[in-house]
Amino acid sequence: MWLSLVYSTAVAILGSPQSVSLKPTESSFLDTWKRNLRWDLDVSQRVVVDGDGEVGSLGALGLDLRNVFAGDDGSDLVTILLQPYLLRGDGLSPRPGVFEEDHEYAVQWRIFNANLRLLEGGDANLRVGHFEIPFGLEQNLDTNGTLRRTPHVANFGFVADWGATLNGELDAVDYELGWSRGSGNEYLDRGGDGVFSGRIGTPREANSVIGASFVHGDFLRGASTVRRTRAAVDWTTLWRSWTFQAEASHGREDAATDSSRLLVEANWTNPHETHLAWLQLLHTTHHRSGSSDHSTEARLGYRARVSRDWTLSAQVTQPLDQAGGVDAPTSLSLQLRFRL
Repeated sequence: MWLSLVYSTAVAILGSPQSVSLKPTESSFLDTWKRNLRWDLDVSQRVVVDGDGEVGSLGALGLDLRNVFAGDDGSDLVTILLQPYLLRGDGLSPRPGVFEEDHEYAVQWRIFNANLRLLEGGDANLRVGHFEIPFGLEQNLDTNGTLRRTPHVANFGFVADWGATLNGELDAVDYELGWSRGSGNEYLDRGGDGVFSGRIGTPREANSVIGASFVHGDFLRGASTVRRTRAAVDWTTLWRSWTFQAEASHGREDAATDSSRLLVEANWTNPHETHLAWLQLLHTTHHRSGSSDHSTEARLGYRARVSRDWTLSAQVTQPLDQAGGVDAPTSLSLQLRFRL
């Protein structure tokens, strides 16, 4: 009932999902916006069960809106991507940073930006708003709202931040260089110099892609900031139905800690891309005052597109070696997602 109400309201305001008007001439901004608008309703429910029988859940209801304003020659001038979400978290451990309590609603701005063309052919663009920090595999691999993960959150505490980037696609490289506030989901200012970040890599459309990334700046943590520095290399290659990829990063975690992370993944998809299976290994090392702690975990996941609108995903996370010899339990995550 409530889902039908949300969908009907969205259609009344935005029009039919992914619909487009073919009128040749429109004069007003609103007419142009409606003519090129594409949108999806995104609803998901995730349940996480660990080996101790503890159960947590994460529900999400959001809109995925995409629009393009074109010039007289038909080329894209401005690309807009807006993804506002309402989340409900219950008993999640670890608790996502967007929540302050164990049982709470929260508004999340997953991606909320405009990318303005500065030079012809996409050689240079200016992105302004809330965007994924340009670093590592996440730059070319969209994991927002899925069970599949990269070390982004472990490195920075969040995936996306508020700010601006200069980005483009040249003949030999793709690049994105930016500054952001270091506040994550909220647009906050508690001092600090913000965060400088960037990634330069070979074109993402190639069968083999390599990239180099950096991050340096002040990330907000509660009422204070922590300065973090990271450098990383990432690699992706496609072979038949398989994709192999890796990301290695190292840098300063805080004033007394250095951290290194290595993610290796192999995944398989069928020709119609309705089934995806992946295996990840993540190894983390923290160096403190002459001592080191190590942890390793394996993640085995599967995603099936049940129909055009419904997707079912599952992932098992198995700690193999935990820092300090702590015996961490196996966890199972299940997610049902609806996109219309």
